[in-house]
Amino acid sequence: MTIIRDTGTEAERIKRKQTARLAEIKRDAPKRLKMFERVFAGAASASQERKAFCFECQGLDAQGVRECVAYACPLAQEAVSEKVETRSNMKITINRIGRDALEGEAESLFAFCEKHKKDLRGADLSNADLSNADLSGAVLSDAVLSDAVLSDAVLSGADLRWTDLRGAVLCGADLRGADLRGAVLRGAVLCEAELRRAYLDYASWPLSCGSFNLGATDDRLTAQLLQHTLHVVLANKSEYGKTVVKALLPLQRFHGFRNDVKRIGKEQP
Repeated sequence: MTIIRDTGTEAERIKRKQTARLAEIKRDAPKRLKMFERVFAGAASASQERKAFCFECQGLDAQGVRECVAYACPLAQEAVSEKVETRSNMKITINRIGRDALEGEAESLFAFCEKHKKDLRGADLSNADLSNADLSGAVLSDAVLSDAVLSDAVLSGADLRWTDLRGAVLCGADLRGADLRGAVLRGAVLCEAELRRAYLDYASWPLSCGSFNLGATDDRLTAQLLQHTLHVVLANKSEYGKTVVKALLPLQRFHGFRNDVKRIGKEQP
């Protein structure tokens, strides 16, 4: 029997195990990948570290984490103690671009944002953890949410015009009817996000894996992205390009949603 020993320093062995684990998480629970990357890099908040541990404990099952009744777990007791200690005396200040800072007290940034969601225009919430927050109808235009975690957050009907969402994690977020005109989505992760009736005119759509596996879209967004794709393909003069153009031309619909958009090519019979 041959025994293969893991060679290298302890740090190297841990790094290899973390890399292998991230590959598994990317395959089995991609919406949690960003959180685990932060934890392994030592850049996560205490609440994110607890959340990652809970997901590991429950085999990456979100429902299992939500329904966990292991109240004797030290992490659960720690979270409750932290919440009780800070419930009445946590002072929160959110800087706002071109406006006075928003100040007040709340048990957490999460609760503060929910309470003041109509007054977050220009707010600097970069790197904030707002997972599962109810920000429906929130006014977040011109806000900075770069690298924020908004997994499973409710943002239906929210005003997100010209918001900086670079690198934000929006996995499972409810963005139905949200106004994302001009939003910067470069590097954003949108897996399982709900985008029906959302407006993304003038927004920067992420051409990365983060825009794969969307939760739901609608005819307008489909027609809009198809129109832009068609303009790109028109510049490709190869046989492949011509084949794609021929296939896409009859599928144009965006001119039906916006009268300032012209149909490409001849009208179909």
